[in-house]
Amino acid sequence: MMAIAKVTVKGQILIPIEYRKKYGIETPGQVIVTEREGQLVILPVPEDPISGARGILKPKRPLDIAHKEYKEEELSVEDSDD
Repeated sequence: MMAIAKVTVKGQILIPIEYRKKYGIETPGQVIVTEREGQLVILPVPEDPISGARGILKPKRPLDIAHKEYKEEELSVEDSDD
């Protein structure tokens, strides 16, 4: 399914009713607008925003690996100061 939406002079966009129904977007209401891989993405605001935000910010590498690299770099800086 694809639809063309008009943007008003105020920058407002009308989300077609079939998408509002499909994704549970209430009117009046709010949506999340973000960018992902160079594209504009519109997401319904989840009932629980904390659990709904999971996965939005994907790390470049796992946190445990990033922390290990940080600690190794920190130790090497300390060793070079001696």
